[in-house]
Amino acid sequence: VDLPSAHSADVRTLLSLPNYRGDSNFKLFSASYDSTARLWDCIPAKYRNDPLLQCKNLLTLRAGHTDKVLSAAAFNSSASIVTSGADGRVVLWNLPL
Repeated sequence: VDLPSAHSADVRTLLSLPNYRGDSNFKLFSASYDSTARLWDCIPAKYRNDPLLQCKNLLTLRAGHTDKVLSAAAFNSSASIVTSGADGRVVLWNLPL
């Protein structure tokens, strides 16, 4: 997946989240200078003949920051992500894993 083209600015943070569904897919969480964060559902390359990740955007989070998202961290079994931004905000996201 080409994350930079999915976001309208540089991707600052990328987190890999555990899969609780029991299949081989996994989730990625990206945070960008475009003031958004995105949740992705990805298929590992070992199950395909393509070395690139195949991901689809599940959720785009826009309402939390008004400026660049600078960092992100997962906690609470990765069902929650906290992001910090250049706007001085720290935002807690509860993800639908």
